[in-house]
Amino acid sequence: MTDISRRELLTVSHVLDRATYPDIAEDPTNALLLNWTHHFAFDAALWTFDEAGRLWVNPDYQPDDEWMHGSLRARHGERVEALREAGVADDHLATRNESLAWWPPS
Repeated sequence: MTDISRRELLTVSHVLDRATYPDIAEDPTNALLLNWTHHFAFDAALWTFDEAGRLWVNPDYQPDDEWMHGSLRARHGERVEALREAGVADDHLATRNESLAWWPPS
C-alpha cells in the first residue's frame, strides 16, 4: 500500500475482527500487513478490498492530508497485486464488505 518496509512500523490487521471471529484470528488468510495509520483506517471501515484485489474507499472519506489521499482516495478502484500475493481469503473479504454500510462501492 505505502512501500513502508520497516517491521517496527507495520502491524497485522485482521480482515474479520478477532473478537467476532476468534476461530480464524490467527489464520494468515485473514490478515493484512499494514502501517498503523492504514490499519486504523481499515478498522474504521474507511477503505477495503474486493475479491479481485481492487481497493475501494468509503465515499464519505475525503482525507485532508496528501499521504492518505494519495495512498487511498487517488487509488480508488485500483487493483493492488500485493493483496492477491498475500493470500487473503476471498470469503473473508466478502463477509467484511457485506457488513460495510457503504458497500458496494460506486
